[in-house]
Amino acid sequence: MDATRQATDDLAYIRAALQASQRASALSGAYYVIWGSLSTVGLLATWAVLRSGTPARATTWWILWGSCMALGWTLTAWQVWREARRSPAVNAATRRLGLTWAGVGIGITLCYFAGTATGAVAWPALSGLVAVFLGLGLWLNGLHAGIRWLMGLALPWWLGAVVLWTWPGPHGLLVLALMSLLLFTLPGWWLGRASGAADDA
Repeated sequence: MDATRQATDDLAYIRAALQASQRASALSGAYYVIWGSLSTVGLLATWAVLRSGTPARATTWWILWGSCMALGWTLTAWQVWREARRSPAVNAATRRLGLTWAGVGIGITLCYFAGTATGAVAWPALSGLVAVFLGLGLWLNGLHAGIRWLMGLALPWWLGAVVLWTWPGPHGLLVLALMSLLLFTLPGWWLGRASGAADDA
C-alpha cells in the first residue's frame, strides 16, 4: 500500500514539474520576441550598410550591435521585473530556464565582443556560432519543458550554421535574419499566445 502511494506521489510530482516547465517556457515567449526582433533588425541593418557600399569601420558594427545587445538586456531585465511582480513565486523550472538562456546570451555576447576583438573569432564565422548557440538553447528549453516541437527547432538552426559556414558572405545575414524571424520570434509569439490562452481558461 505504501509503495503504491509512493509511486502515485512520485508521478504527481513529475507531472507537476513538467507542467511548471511548460509554463515557464510559455512565459519565456516574450524573451524570444525581444531577442528575435532585435536580431532581425540588426542583421538587416548590417546587410543594408554592406550593400550600400558605404565605408564602415569596426566601430560602426560595435555601435550597431552594442546598441542592439544593450537594448535587449535592458528589455530582458524589464521583463524579468515585470514577471516577478506578477508572479513572485519563482519555481525551479523558471530558474533553470532562465539560467539556460542567460548562458546562451552570455556565450553569444562573449563571442561577439571578446572573440572578435582578440581575433579568436573571425567575423564570417560569427553568424554560424550564433546559430549554434540559439539551436542549443532551443534544444535545452524544449528538453526541460517536454516540448518536442521546440526541440525540433534546433535542427534547422544547426543546419543553418553549416550553410552559413559553407557559403559565407553578406547573403548569410539575410539567411540569419529570416531564421531569427521564423525560428525564434514567431515561436516566441506562439508560446506567449499559448500562455495567455491558458490564463484565460
